[in-house]
Amino acid sequence: MTVPSNWYENFFHGIALDLWRKAVSDEQTKDEVDFLVKTIECAAGSRLLDVPCGNGRHSLELAKRGYRMTGLDISEQFIEEARASSSAIGAQIELVLGDMRHVEGETKI
Repeated sequence: MTVPSNWYENFFHGIALDLWRKAVSDEQTKDEVDFLVKTIECAAGSRLLDVPCGNGRHSLELAKRGYRMTGLDISEQFIEEARASSSAIGAQIELVLGDMRHVEGETKI
């Protein structure tokens, strides 16, 4: 079986996303963000880029802590989920559907 070079374009939807959602707990996400905040040493209010952002788990937690977030991911389903989660908590996160190999432009946040 030959795997096409663009396998990732169709991989990140459906069951693959279901498995990813179940693989990481909310507590693990908080622990990872604790580590990031400590390591990057950026003040709250700083602009951060989350690539690939998936369903926004890191972006959402960082936004709750006062960071201005932009997330980019190739999965339309995950970007839509991140937008819904962002809206539900009142966070203003710029979420961009795109390929992380080709990041262009500037954010507005």
